[in-house]
Amino acid sequence: MLLIKPRQTRLRYSWCIAAWRPSFTHFMHEYLALHQEVDGSDQPASEQPELFVGDVIQAAIRDGLQVDAVPFPDGVCLDIGTPEGLIQAVRDHTP
Repeated sequence: MLLIKPRQTRLRYSWCIAAWRPSFTHFMHEYLALHQEVDGSDQPASEQPELFVGDVIQAAIRDGLQVDAVPFPDGVCLDIGTPEGLIQAVRDHTP
C-alpha cells in the first residue's frame, strides 16, 4: 500500500523511481480517462484535486497489476517534481 503525501509519517522508506511495462501505461491511460469522467471533466483543472502517480500505482495494485520494490537504504533521492527539488538539482549538477 502506498501512502500519498501523508502530513506526518514514521515510514522508513518512500518510493522515488518508477519503471513500468506497456501494460501499466495502458492501465494509466484508462484510469486517467475514467478519473476525469468521474471527477467531472467540466470542472477546471485548477479546481480538481491533484492526482499523483502514486494514486495510479495504488489503483493498479488494487486492480491486480504486479508491483515490485527494491529498497536501497543507504541511497538518496531528490524529488525534481517540486520547484525546490528542481532548483536544488540544477544547483548540484551545473558546472
